[in-house]
Amino acid sequence: MDFSLLYFANREVTDPPSEYDLLLDAARFADEHGFTAVWLPERHFHPFGGAYPNPALAASALALQTSRIRLRAGSVVLPLHDPVTVVEDWSFVDNLSRGRVDIALATGWNANDFALAPERFATRHQYTTDGIETIRDLWAGRPVDRVNGQGELTPILTYPRPVQPAPGLWLTAAAKAETFAAAGAHGTNVLTALLFQSVEELASKIAV
Repeated sequence: MDFSLLYFANREVTDPPSEYDLLLDAARFADEHGFTAVWLPERHFHPFGGAYPNPALAASALALQTSRIRLRAGSVVLPLHDPVTVVEDWSFVDNLSRGRVDIALATGWNANDFALAPERFATRHQYTTDGIETIRDLWAGRPVDRVNGQGELTPILTYPRPVQPAPGLWLTAAAKAETFAAAGAHGTNVLTALLFQSVEELASKIAV
């Protein structure tokens, strides 16, 4: 079994910078002691997880403090972003880390987070699964068509170009069996937890 660290703490602290000291110290420890990865979440507007509003920013700091451990978004809430900017941000981290980036994509669940993109809350599941192939295309250097500021359809390529030909991709899934099925259909890994489900319930979803 591989071991990793995952950060998603309640941010009720009296000395906020010390929380990031712990992040850096623990990541260096994991890097030096054979851990596989560090998982960094995205969370908005709440103390629980709120220390990490953008996992790419945290991963950038860790890229300069570590040399071998994988730096994983756990997760990017894709409906709050454009897939283009996700690839731009994580390609930058991929360069800083010399190719140690992986990305888990999540649909999101908290309506308050969607104050950043309220129009996508109802369609967040479809937006996420549609975005998987867009991210793969952009990462591999294949252009996607977008409408520019003059209303013209324009092929877009992202820069900087990443180090890896493709990142490891996960789909974050817990409650809905349909999300597990989507991971299978799109050939991604699954990031899940036993916080709100039993081992038996998880087994049935993996079977799906």
